[in-house]
Amino acid sequence: MASRRASLTGKALIKERRIQLGWNFTDPRWAIAFGTITQPEIDWSEMDQKNSCRAISETSLRRFQGGEPIVAANFNALCQCLDLDPDLVAVSTTSSESSTVVDLTEMPKDEFFCGRQAELQEIEEWLQNDVPFLNIWGSAGIGKSSLIAHWVKQQTAFSDVIWQPVDCENFEISCKDVVEDLLNKFTSEEKRGKNCFQELNKLLSTRKILIVIDGNFNEEYRQWFKTLVRQVYSSCIIIISEPNLEVVLSNRNPPKAKEILGLNAVDVRLFWEYYTRDLDRPAACNQSIDTLRDRYDGNPTLLNLVIESIKNNFVGNLLKAMEETAVIPEWFKESFLDKRFDSLSDEEQQILIAMAGAEDKVSLEDIKSLTQQPSLVGYLDTLRRSSIIRVKIINCSTMALDNDEPRYSISTLWRKYLQRRFFENK
Repeated sequence: MASRRASLTGKALIKERRIQLGWNFTDPRWAIAFGTITQPEIDWSEMDQKNSCRAISETSLRRFQGGEPIVAANFNALCQCLDLDPDLVAVSTTSSESSTVVDLTEMPKDEFFCGRQAELQEIEEWLQNDVPFLNIWGSAGIGKSSLIAHWVKQQTAFSDVIWQPVDCENFEISCKDVVEDLLNKFTSEEKRGKNCFQELNKLLSTRKILIVIDGNFNEEYRQWFKTLVRQVYSSCIIIISEPNLEVVLSNRNPPKAKEILGLNAVDVRLFWEYYTRDLDRPAACNQSIDTLRDRYDGNPTLLNLVIESIKNNFVGNLLKAMEETAVIPEWFKESFLDKRFDSLSDEEQQILIAMAGAEDKVSLEDIKSLTQQPSLVGYLDTLRRSSIIRVKIINCSTMALDNDEPRYSISTLWRKYLQRRFFENK
């Protein structure tokens, strides 16, 4: 029978919505809401708490909230009880331990990739020499995740591939939760021992798996990494971080640490030629390409946006753009943000305007009150995935009583932009 389970992000969304509804883990209102959806012929408005379990058991409720597999139809109905999109909450559940497992849903989608050939070659050589741990590090925006995502799509050594994000800045998700999430992709809980870390070691020792752990890490994760590198695995783990973790990852099977640096002039020219290939424009001279490189070689993501802006505003005439804007124009930010904001749905725009008008972080109820929208969780998750807003969820990985509620914040760049656009002239 098909089953579904909640991802780490899905568990956080479930908890967030449950808190807003005021439900505990086994509140009878779960079952009554579930029964209204699955058994509409019964008058659930008259159902007492004692008999509400006729709809769904407490065990299924706990498994749903804990990220364990349950029957797919029940999973979808429970998501509907919380006004959540099941596809945003769920990850696929593997029914056979011998099946190939590929989970790249959180991996960056790089539409165009160029350069970085030396780094790609170095990664290949490390793997050929059975290096089990790689630490790819460098400043934010330098292209670490894009580099590894491109390599992952090209590699053929691993059929089992997992891209596992970790965000200790915005989500307090424990190492245990991450380990259990990894294990759930390969085997059911009934077939495992009680110590999830030992079970992961067994899995990595007996099966050839590529795991990419991408994010920012607290001390708990650093200690876990120290434990991981003491083992001998058939698998490979790539850790993407801003600081260098080489000291943390030193052991008798020394891992490799690679700093990702800026793009060279050839790479910058390739970016330029690709994004302006359909324009009838003057050729970009070496001096202008060097100027782009000097300003944006450390941030390929921003370089893409700058090139797109020059393409749209100057028909690809880089020299003219340099003369009029020095290539770091204020209008670039405004133009890009205008385009990005206008591409959002009406509901998402209302959320951002409301958040820009607030003085501090806001709760879900605050946003509902400001926007007069009854259902916002799906829109908030989309904005979070787009890095436009951030959410802080306290203790989202525990089953303890909830004394805190999620708080949402908007970046300074977006706040200033929206205030200029919607508030300054009023």
